[in-house]
Formats: sequence, structure tokens, C-alpha cells
Amino acid sequence: MVSVDKSIFFAKNIKFEDLANPELRSENCGNLASKLAEIKKVRQVLVLFQRNFPLKKTGAVLDGRDIGSVIFPDAKIKFFVTADLVVRAKRRKEQYKKIGQEYSIKDIAKKLEERDRRDKIRKASPLICMPDAIVYDNSKGSFKRLNKEIIEIVEKKYKSLELKIINKRLGQTP
Repeated sequence: MVSVDKSIFFAKNIKFEDLANPELRSENCGNLASKLAEIKKVRQVLVLFQRNFPLKKTGAVLDGRDIGSVIFPDAKIKFFVTADLVVRAKRRKEQYKKIGQEYSIKDIAKKLEERDRRDKIRKASPLICMPDAIVYDNSKGSFKRLNKEIIEIVEKKYKSLELKIINKRLGQTP
């Protein structure tokens, strides 16, 4: 296990460019992130980084297990996206396959279940669904459909504010 001091050092020195590293989606990195999130001092440093993230852009969409509850509890719109454990395991298996990692669906499901439990019971930034979040079960839908439906909800919510919403993933500007 990485030491707390080293973890805090790396958290304090993370750069926005570092987030593009595909290694962040690996099995080891995901599990390590969940374990490090239990350490209050590490979470405190990362919370500051995450809260400053939208200030560097013209806006931001952030995902994570505590974005709506801890990072941006006053966000105007929050989604809590969920999916069946087996569906998540199958999707994760495909993600791992793309980066050259092979795991059984059973092993992935077990690790996802362990991570969910650990993230829900941790004292620092636990995984919770906020009462004002829009709960979206994506068990049967594709990412493309999820993306489209969420954009439609956001556009309707902010239409009266006349915000220009740019969907870079789909390359569209409404």
C-alpha cells in the first residue's frame, strides 16, 4: 500500500492533464482510489482539486461517487447513475479488454460489490444518493442513450438561463 504522505504529495501535485491517462481506468487504479478515498487527509486535498476543476474550463461535467454530496452539494442539477451489478461487471470487462486486461465477470462483480460497500461506509466522502439528485438506472441503456437523455434534461433545466451548452462528445451545439 502507498503511504499516506506519498498519497498526499501526489494528490497535491496532480495536474488536469494527468486525468487523460488511460491507466486511471484500470482495475488496480480503481481499487486503489477507493482505498485512498477512505483516508481523510487525502480526500481533503482531492476535494480542493475537484472543486477547482470547473474554474479551469467554461463549465464542467464531473462524475464520481461524492460529486453531488461533497464536492458540489449546491449544484443546480445532479444525477445519480446506477446499473445492475452484473451489467456493470460486463461493461467493466469490456473496458478492461480495451486496455489489455482480462478478468472474469464473476471476479469483476465481486470487486465492484466490495468497492461499493467500502465507498458507502467510509467516513470521508461516502457514496450516497442526494435527495435532489435525478436517479437514472442505466442497466438496459447504452452510454450514448444515457448521454443523450442527460443532455436533454440539462438543456430543459437551463433553457431559461440561456446558457450555451456544448456537447463535445457528440460534437453538437444546440
